[in-house]
Amino acid sequence: MLPGCNPVVSNPTVSQWYNPACFVSPASLAVGPGYGFGDAPIGGLRSMRWINVDFALAKNFAITEQKQIQFRAEAFNIMNHPSFQLPNTQIFAGVALNGSAGKITATNSQPRQVQLALKVLF
Repeated sequence: MLPGCNPVVSNPTVSQWYNPACFVSPASLAVGPGYGFGDAPIGGLRSMRWINVDFALAKNFAITEQKQIQFRAEAFNIMNHPSFQLPNTQIFAGVALNGSAGKITATNSQPRQVQLALKVLF
């Protein structure tokens, strides 16, 4: 890492989760092909927390004493909150800085989904 440079961004976005310009190529520290030691702190960068709320409502309607019909309404990720994957951690492509380093390109969660169901219980 560059001295005095903080890789943590105060307001991280999907286009810049951390500052990749704070890192230097480990080519001069190479132990093997593509490997090297650095001084970046362990646990210095954090990912987003996972937020997911599912909800269901069900109502049973009696047909006879032993038979029922159940109506269900279910919603998955009801708040429609995106849960992003980890940012690209490959900072260098060879010796040059990787252009997609620190960017989040995908989500872990599905968008809001609602389903209705009718079930016969006997």
